[in-house]
Amino acid sequence: MGDYSVGNVPKGQENKGLYVTLVQEPNQLSIKLTEEGKEFLQGESQIEAGEVHWKKAYSEILWALLQDFIEVGDLEIFSDQDLADVGALTSAPVIGFGVSRDDDSRLTDVEDVYWFPNYQVESELDTLLQDGEVVFDKSEKCGE
Repeated sequence: MGDYSVGNVPKGQENKGLYVTLVQEPNQLSIKLTEEGKEFLQGESQIEAGEVHWKKAYSEILWALLQDFIEVGDLEIFSDQDLADVGALTSAPVIGFGVSRDDDSRLTDVEDVYWFPNYQVESELDTLLQDGEVVFDKSEKCGE
């Protein structure tokens, strides 16, 4: 295991989990692989003719990478229904911090929302595997 700091880390500081370290900046979220994360992604991928092929769905792998943060309630990966509830018309991966839900599990408030805008031309997981880091852009709240 290692020295982790999951939960209640101020913005701008590293929040380290098992597979990734998160850094929330004013306009972006950096996701950086740890050594364990590199090993995990290499085990979930196969490279053939220079192309990365994933053994599981992107959403499953992203969930596993962020599991430490999800379990302590720091963040959520939004489902298609969540995206519809907040009026986000995208197929990009979207991560929310400070998520509040009603008794029917519908989103009622989200403090910060980050998305991967290049999703149509590159894979966030391919970028993470290749570069060791991927950046999600902060989204503006509806009505702002």
